[in-house]
Amino acid sequence: MPEKGDNAVIKAAHAVARLTDFDFNVQRHKVLGGPTLNIGTFHGGLNTNSAPDRAEVSHNTLTLPGQAHAAVREMVGTFLGDEMVISPIIDVPAVWTDPSDP
Repeated sequence: MPEKGDNAVIKAAHAVARLTDFDFNVQRHKVLGGPTLNIGTFHGGLNTNSAPDRAEVSHNTLTLPGQAHAAVREMVGTFLGDEMVISPIIDVPAVWTDPSDP
């Protein structure tokens, strides 16, 4: 009776769809543009005939110099809601060097 289950893949799919509307709410950099969020992978479920209890989505967020990654994670987490858990894999700050800098 998979219809009675709490389908994690459906929830993750809704979260991915919502992320297309995420707004970082920061001013664009004159050269780098704005920050980006890219969905890279989507995995979930064990088989076809059961409601998946787990789904995992990976995303790559490219920030701008000066953006605090903890604050960005909090914004995305708040945007998606309490059912989603965000766990950083690699956390490297954005860099920018003006071309005229020796």
